[in-house]
Amino acid sequence: AVLAFQLGRSSGVSTAQRAASTAEAMRAALASTFTPTASATATETPAPTFTPTLTPTPTATPASPAEWAERYYDLMLEGLNTLSVLDFSADRAGALAQRLAQEQGLTYVPASYFELSAEPWAAFVAPRTPDGVPLPMFFWRSTETGNQVEGQMLMDAVAALADPETGYTPLVAGISQGALRTDSQGISHIVTVDRPEARGKLTAYVWSQTLPGSTFEVVWRSEDDPQWTFRAVDTSVALEENPDRVLPDLLLSGPLPADSAIRTEDGAAGIFIEQAPFAQQRLQARWQPSLASDSDPAAPALLTGYRPAQVEVQPTPLSALATILAWLQDGQINRARPFVARIDLLTDMFNLGLATPGDWMAVYVNDLDREIQDGGQSLRLRFFDNADRNRTFEAIFEQNAESGRYVLQSVAPVILASSAGLVTPAPPRPTSTPTATPLPQVAAGDFTLTVPLSDVVEGPDAAGILNPTLEPTATATPTFTPTPTDTPTVTPTPSETPLPTDTPTLTPTATETPTATPTEKPLPIPAIPPETAAPLTGYMLLTDTGRLRGGPSVEYIVIAGLANGTPVDIFGITEAFDWLLIRAASVDDGRTGVLGWVSTQLVVPYGDFTGVPLYRADGTSVDAPPEAEAGDQPSLLSALPTSTATPTPLVTPVLRLPEVESRPAASVPAPEAGEQVVTIGGASIPPDPLAPVAAVAADGRPVELAVADAVIEAWSGIFGDEGGTWVGASSALLWPGATAYVTAAIPDDAPDAWTASRVRIVAAPQTERVKELALPEIAEAVEADEAIALLGSRAAPGIYLLARDGRAQQLWQYETSAAWLNGDPNAGFVLREPQAPGGIHTFSWMRNDGSGLQFVAQPYRAIRGVAGDAYGGLWWIETPDATIDLWQLWHYDPATARVALRLQASGEVFGTASSQAVPSLTPELVAVQPVTEG
Repeated sequence: AVLAFQLGRSSGVSTAQRAASTAEAMRAALASTFTPTASATATETPAPTFTPTLTPTPTATPASPAEWAERYYDLMLEGLNTLSVLDFSADRAGALAQRLAQEQGLTYVPASYFELSAEPWAAFVAPRTPDGVPLPMFFWRSTETGNQVEGQMLMDAVAALADPETGYTPLVAGISQGALRTDSQGISHIVTVDRPEARGKLTAYVWSQTLPGSTFEVVWRSEDDPQWTFRAVDTSVALEENPDRVLPDLLLSGPLPADSAIRTEDGAAGIFIEQAPFAQQRLQARWQPSLASDSDPAAPALLTGYRPAQVEVQPTPLSALATILAWLQDGQINRARPFVARIDLLTDMFNLGLATPGDWMAVYVNDLDREIQDGGQSLRLRFFDNADRNRTFEAIFEQNAESGRYVLQSVAPVILASSAGLVTPAPPRPTSTPTATPLPQVAAGDFTLTVPLSDVVEGPDAAGILNPTLEPTATATPTFTPTPTDTPTVTPTPSETPLPTDTPTLTPTATETPTATPTEKPLPIPAIPPETAAPLTGYMLLTDTGRLRGGPSVEYIVIAGLANGTPVDIFGITEAFDWLLIRAASVDDGRTGVLGWVSTQLVVPYGDFTGVPLYRADGTSVDAPPEAEAGDQPSLLSALPTSTATPTPLVTPVLRLPEVESRPAASVPAPEAGEQVVTIGGASIPPDPLAPVAAVAADGRPVELAVADAVIEAWSGIFGDEGGTWVGASSALLWPGATAYVTAAIPDDAPDAWTASRVRIVAAPQTERVKELALPEIAEAVEADEAIALLGSRAAPGIYLLARDGRAQQLWQYETSAAWLNGDPNAGFVLREPQAPGGIHTFSWMRNDGSGLQFVAQPYRAIRGVAGDAYGGLWWIETPDATIDLWQLWHYDPATARVALRLQASGEVFGTASSQAVPSLTPELVAVQPVTEG
């Protein structure tokens, strides 16, 4: 091993010289001087006593990280000083660092190099061993020694600064900002700021020499200063030269942490719960290099670190509103006067109850009445008390051009339901007293339609609808979602608005629920308890945001983003050694301990993969992970994020997977002459309309259909029309498993490539209508009284659980909104997804105990509104994704665990009942209320 190492050094020195020579392209003659043959001379060969092995080249296996570091360090010094003899430049030095690392078998990424000074040149360099161990070093040109390059290996220094509890080690992820400066005595000092992916909080260090030319030692750490509590991800850092100090000032700008010691000292009122994506106050701070003489004039002017020199709250509408509310609550109304345009605004705010404390949250709103989710701001601020959502207001500000101060122009109550994208609260506090909230004006054409279901439903179900088996909860319906009451209820009679009488009898049958044809790829992520120790650990090595996927293939969805340097636990590897099952310490949305799959190339392990359980290419286990249970494979829409906590026992009644009423199969016409019967293949829902659609012909041949110019139709019987006719449709309905009649041109030279002129869909694929859900995180947060709200946005998918400690944990990836089922919080809430035309439409119902159900619309149907009744039942409307006017009203009864069709009709019933001059209207379900005679 020693011989291999020494031979590597000898060869590496020659390589460094060649690299330096190559950098000086104009001196081509020098290229032949530094050739590999120079290393074969007797003077370059170590004594024979240092020959334990006969390996001719260095390898990663026998060398320790210290040996890797020493070899690279020596090569860099040799190469940089050789380069100084020729024509030194910062660019050539950076190129040399990369080339030497790569030629020695080290890993080199952009984070491996950071220039600390251009003149005289200095840099931080940190290549990584093949095992992923970073080798941090400083290199600099010393003006004290005639610009000779000096250096220092930092492995021991950073190891001494490591945090054993969190595993954080300085400089491992690289640095985002840094500078080297030399004082008048020739002593150099360095300031470094770790990259944000290194840890959750921003971290900075000051390194200083005790004497000119001596080694650098850490003299200041930001984590030792209680005033330094900035979050790494949200805070921007810039360096600004200070002529009175040797090192530059640090300019920081970021949100105010709740535990910041300087928050209240500098006028930042702690009125609001400030957590993304809600509005946050920001702090602007200047940290200045501190000297020992600053606090003791008799002390020498030695650099001791950094101290806050200037701190102020950035003027924003949120900071102005927080200041006003704080003074109102303290009874100091006069102090709030400079922040309002008129004195009567303070009186209005007092009369609105804004002097009463609350769990206030706010969001900026743009001119289109949309939430601003990217950290920006506007002059409109919508805010609400999360303990009593009836206390919802909107404030409008103007900015004073001279002072920059934001001045309140108006404040008024608003209805929460009218705010696009606002979040759903946690259950209201029992002690809260809602204030009066004006009801919205109902637009022309809005109305309530009372549907007499007993007139159209026969059999035992008819009475059950109006007389539920569950007793209604006495809790009133929340007033933050008021139902319009200023329009008379219209009850159509059979003579004026005939309702369909051909709805099939809804008597339960023994027909089994159709088995679903897989339209989603399941996520092969086993349930691994959080306390399970991993057989191997490592970290992410990335140049950009990595993707944590739901399975060992790029075909699986992206669960979360990963940052460079993220520590990971490795629980499995595919048989091809190309994918790893990992548990990421943290992901980009703030969650921790997230399970998923990543490419092996993106992970640097701390060891080899011996002992890591094997998985097949489809993600199924060959060797079960230690202390893990396989569990059921979660579906694409119900398994994110993976639940690892122990489920909380369900409350009464126990949730059961409901039986779905089966509909009678519609009669289908025979194909016409020249039509080919095919079964649609593929895996995408909806398919790409411009790409050929995979299909299987009647004789079993796979074919591809070009449908871009084809006429697409669907048999109306698919949508429940007993009359049966062809209706217009789109290629988005060509789902895998569907049956269609195709008229196509089939070329002789390519019999499997059909150009379709007409495609007629006669049968939809079978789908699973209901799926069970389990999310213990909900139950745990509710039981511990930690849940504050569910956060979401219609601008971007994802629903987050906001806890009292300010953390927002993403629980759903695709949903964008949530609403309480009724006035009883124990009845649960409904989550909705964006409606993609032609796609699978779903909604989910979750209870506070973490149990729930996901309801899937019938194929080729969209969900147009979901509502709950006072008895815990769910109602929703489904409308066809085709040119047919036939909507259906479905009902889930939790008492009988049954899903049944309650009504099928055309939109004429709404057109007749509406005051609008429209013969037919597409319904949208807003609310339901059982009505009994008398």
